[in-house]
Amino acid sequence: MLSILTLFAMILAMFSCSSNGDNGEAVTHTMENGVCTECGGVESSDGLLFSENSDGTYTLMGIGSCTDKDIVVDIYNNKSVTALRDYAFSDNYYNIESITLGNNVTTIGDYAFYKCSALKNINIPNSVTSVGPSAFQGCKNLVSITIPDSVTFIGDRVFSECSSLESIAIGNGYKNIAEGIFINCTSLTSITIPEGASEIGAHAFSGCSNLRSITIPSSVTAIFQDLNNCTNLTDIYYTGTAEEWEKIKYDYNNLTNATIHYNYTE
Repeated sequence: MLSILTLFAMILAMFSCSSNGDNGEAVTHTMENGVCTECGGVESSDGLLFSENSDGTYTLMGIGSCTDKDIVVDIYNNKSVTALRDYAFSDNYYNIESITLGNNVTTIGDYAFYKCSALKNINIPNSVTSVGPSAFQGCKNLVSITIPDSVTFIGDRVFSECSSLESIAIGNGYKNIAEGIFINCTSLTSITIPEGASEIGAHAFSGCSNLRSITIPSSVTAIFQDLNNCTNLTDIYYTGTAEEWEKIKYDYNNLTNATIHYNYTE
């Protein structure tokens, strides 16, 4: 016969968190000293504002009374935080320096970090699928960022005015370079468009005065950015042939600043 303690442990395990939550229900985390004993997730920073979703998970609504410079958004009330609402941290000019998002966050809302000028570091976990328009616009101290393969949507102007952004790695899940995505990213020197992307949106690199090289896959069929506006662009590495390049629909007439390297492979 099972002891009472053993039975209790079994019941607790049934309601403790798992790594998948495949049944679509909110995962309940078993917390000990602020850390989940099952998944290793941690409690979100004190003072943040949350709203409960219909499935029992939570959406981050705003900064609330939180004064932390290093903010964690992961577990609240023993449930997973799955989204950051629009404008969640916008205009937090001087406080937030780093953001850690939990592995259940799927959505970063529009203007979520708009003009968070002190923000230097943020991790985007593999759970995120959508980053809304202007989510990081005006984050002038953001130096580097990695977009995982899980992200399939990035809105317009997401990184515009990020004047310190030096490097960005874009996963292969993202298929279109949004309009104005890197406007005035004056520290960006090179970028690789992910394989499978079909177009480069209007003004995507406008004002990228230090952009020197760009790698473009043969999957791209339209370029709506006048690359001549990137005054220091010297090299375009194209994975297709010269004939394929000539078939691209583009919004420029004379690409005089850069050498196109055809049949490029890394």
